[in-house]
Amino acid sequence: MPHVTLPLLRSIALAAITGLLAGCGAAEITQQQPGNGDPSEPSWELAWADEFNGTIIDQSTWTPEVMPDPFNNELQYYTDRIDTDSGANAWLENGALIIEARREDFAHRQHTSARLITKGKREFRYGRIEARIRQPGEVGMWPAFWLLGGNIDDVAWPRCGEIDIMEGKGRLPQWTSGALHRGPDAGSNRITSGHYELASGSFHDEWHVFAIEWEPGRITWEPQRLYVDYVRVYQRSESGTS
Repeated sequence: MPHVTLPLLRSIALAAITGLLAGCGAAEITQQQPGNGDPSEPSWELAWADEFNGTIIDQSTWTPEVMPDPFNNELQYYTDRIDTDSGANAWLENGALIIEARREDFAHRQHTSARLITKGKREFRYGRIEARIRQPGEVGMWPAFWLLGGNIDDVAWPRCGEIDIMEGKGRLPQWTSGALHRGPDAGSNRITSGHYELASGSFHDEWHVFAIEWEPGRITWEPQRLYVDYVRVYQRSESGTS
């Protein structure tokens, strides 16, 4: 099963959130309950959530993954400096997880950031997976919220599977994308992807909810505008209430 990663977010247990100056307001997993057969009325039950409303990052869920030489030609060194550590790259503030990329000399790199994963701690198969995120707006930023298969250590990438719920680009304030990766080996990586653009507003200046609904044989992406009066409803059709 997958684990979760936060901006840049990457892993499918909650693989990751990873990034340079990214904020994440909440991460939630809901799982579908037996419904009434109407696909327009899914029935969801909250299975896990982190609202980031404490004073320190919950390390029973999240691990700061240390990566001196990350993939994709990324320039940063992913550190384990969090919370009150000197020069922390990730911490909680006013009900949000803050991930900050810094231009600084660190080992053999000139930039640092954080990459938080749930590998070995939180793994889920199927459900609605969502997070409320405000993306960083600087050119060169690559925030992401993604899932990696929990069996990655056994079968490697991309055979373990990868679901990118959100990937942004610092130079494109109204653009976001999602993707699936799979295949027998890195040289045979098969990608299915799509993108979404806001008609107005910006992913950099406003909070937005990014979600997938993952069911056997189907994945649906849902970028949607988050207003102050946003109300999240999980239907339980078996009880006739919503």
